[in-house]
This record gives sequence, C-alpha cells and structure tokens, in this order.
Amino acid sequence: MNKEIIKGNRYPLTSERPELENILVEFDYKVNQYMYKEGEFDISTAVFLTDNSGSITSYEDFLYKDNKSHSSGCVRINDREDKVYITISKIPQKIRKIFFAISLSEKSDILRFYDRFDYISMRIIDLDREDVMYTYIPNEKTGQNTEIIFGEMYRHNGEWKFNSNTEYTEGGLLNLGKMFGLGI
Repeated sequence: MNKEIIKGNRYPLTSERPELENILVEFDYKVNQYMYKEGEFDISTAVFLTDNSGSITSYEDFLYKDNKSHSSGCVRINDREDKVYITISKIPQKIRKIFFAISLSEKSDILRFYDRFDYISMRIIDLDREDVMYTYIPNEKTGQNTEIIFGEMYRHNGEWKFNSNTEYTEGGLLNLGKMFGLGI
C-alpha cells in the first residue's frame, strides 16, 4: 500500500486496518559528507508519548538513547536508534499522541552554512503484514537545525492516525524535552 506522506496531511492507520497491532517507524538518513566525517556526529531518536495537550505526563514518557523502552511495553527504540517499535494494544489510555524526532549532535565546531542532511526519510510499516504503509520524505532543507520532529501518531475517536506536521529546531534533546513539557 506504500503511500507517500505530504506535509500537513493526516493519514489513517487503524481505520483502514482495524487489525493493525504492531507498527515499525523507521528512519533513514544520509548526513552531509562535506560537513561531517565518520565519528564527528551522533544521531539519536526521541519519542514523546503525550496527553492531548502535547505534554508528557512523566519522565518515562520521554524515550531516547538512555531510556529506550516505555514501562508499558507499548513503544521501544532499537539499539541503533533508527527504528521505533509500537504495539497499539499496549498504549495506555492516558497517551493520546506519540511524537517522533531525531537529533544530530555534533562532536566538533563545524560551520553551519550547509544543510546537515543530504537525505532523510521516515517509513511507517505494518509489521504483521510486513507492508510499508507510508513513506515520508520532508522536502524542506534542514539548514542549521539539528532536530527534526517528523510528526505524530494520535488517537481520535478510538482510531490511530498520523499527522505529518514536521518541525525543525536546534538545541539538542534537552530543548526537545522542554518543548514537550519535560521539566529539566
């Protein structure tokens, strides 16, 4: 079914596939080779499980390299930090939205004149059917920004959907955490 996601649009997940249970959100990227050499950067995946207002309600709802699995077992990040596994039936009722982001941490002082990524994409895969449901390739240049929030999975009238409301920002995981209500 692989459909291309367009920024700003909403896409059904469970209404078109009522049996949908296990989802893989997979990131693929190529860092600008003219800016970075191997080992000069670190890419981290962050997932925020929030209430309706878009705020996390506890520290366990912020998943990243040091906290890769939610206590409910509903979401986990793999060791390479390029895949997020979601089990829909395990998502607690208090969780209304799940935001997906990546963060690029520099290990050196590099001039910020070029785009940081040559290529970046996100795929939403139905693991039980082994079928790519959606592919999202943001069109915008990332510029100086080091964090990309790809969008959110959200619960509406009992159904899960995906909203491709991409945002770009700077400031690292700390800044992302603050954006989602983490009191750091």
